[in-house]
Amino acid sequence: MSLSTGESRIAKAPNDAVTFQQMYDTLINLGDEAAFIWSQRWSVGKTLYLLARYTAIIDAVVLFWCSYGPLFQPVTY
Repeated sequence: MSLSTGESRIAKAPNDAVTFQQMYDTLINLGDEAAFIWSQRWSVGKTLYLLARYTAIIDAVVLFWCSYGPLFQPVTY
């Protein structure tokens, strides 16, 4: 059973919302992150924070890219 274009967009909406929420959260907290995280010396906590923070962003971008293709057009299967 194949999804229609409308159903496909509805199915992808939660992924899109999470992707944009992650980007928004990163942008609004960038100043605080620069002040409190980036300025500190390297430690296990800083490394784990940065890995968790930025691998999630990379994953969200890749998920969005795979969902819509290189020209942001819905991919139909």
